[in-house]
Formats: sequence, structure tokens, C-alpha cells
Amino acid sequence: MGRYRNLDEVKEAVETSGDVLTVEMGQLRDAVGYEKLGIYVIREIEKGLEELGIGYDPEELPGYQEGEVRLYRRGTLAAAIIKAVYTLGRDSDHQIGYAAFAQATYEQIKTLIPQDEQ
Repeated sequence: MGRYRNLDEVKEAVETSGDVLTVEMGQLRDAVGYEKLGIYVIREIEKGLEELGIGYDPEELPGYQEGEVRLYRRGTLAAAIIKAVYTLGRDSDHQIGYAAFAQATYEQIKTLIPQDEQ
């Protein structure tokens, strides 16, 4: 797992990972420049991520450095799918179904493209 010098680097990593990235709290702690993870550091991480348009799950960030956090860029398809997974209802079910269908279609299309062109 990478080490980030600041939250802008975290945002860049999220964007280059398809708008979704799982990191450990210790990485986020390092990105805001602290050695220990406490409630005030967690609040600073939350505020910084929100200012950069990065959502996170779980909603309450873990208080230990090994705790994993899923980061995602707000307003993206990835964010909509993550929200749909946690929201019960027909609309959410349809979104999840469409995403699964799109992935299956993509996999089928890949089989039609010669390997040297992928």
C-alpha cells in the first residue's frame, strides 16, 4: 500500500484507480501529517476528504491505523453504485442490475477484440 504525503495525493490515487480505492487509516493519518490517530485527526481527515469531493465508507472512520476505508470520488458512477448497494429499494436494485449487466457486456466485448489490441 502506498504512502501519501497529503490528501491531494490520496485524491489522485482514487481518480487513477477508477474513482474507488481502499486504504488504511494509517495512510490517511500520514497524509494529514500526524503520527497518532485520534478523534481530532479523524475529524481533520473527514473534513479534508469532503473538501476534495472524496466520499468514504464506513461513514464513521475507524479509530485504528489498520482500519480499512473505501474512498470514492463523489458524483461519479462508482459513487452511485456504492450508494445503491447501501440503499434498499427498486431504484437501487435497478442501478445495481444495470451495473452488473454493463460489466458482463464489457467482458463479452473484450473477448471479441484481439489480444494485441487490448
